[in-house]
Amino acid sequence: MTERLPLRAGYALGGLGAWLAFRVFRLRLRVVRDNLQQSFPHWSRARLRDVEREFVRRQGVVVAELLCSMRIGADELRERVTITNPGALAAAGAPRPI
Repeated sequence: MTERLPLRAGYALGGLGAWLAFRVFRLRLRVVRDNLQQSFPHWSRARLRDVEREFVRRQGVVVAELLCSMRIGADELRERVTITNPGALAAAGAPRPI
């Protein structure tokens, strides 16, 4: 059902879902905070919280775009995505199995 929503509505629902996951249910919130503090020990608490909020917001965007990507065709994908440096992509090689 959600993959049929317009992308803007998907962004709103994805943002709400991410907010609920991190703020209400506190899923992986401690991991995010610990990683930020270890990665940027010189940053103020306020700056760390700003980055944390932006991370949560972007998780919602990722979910919305993932759902949208399952319903668009190859032509629409080509219209939306531009590879600015195909040489770098080719040099990265084939993906390795996880």
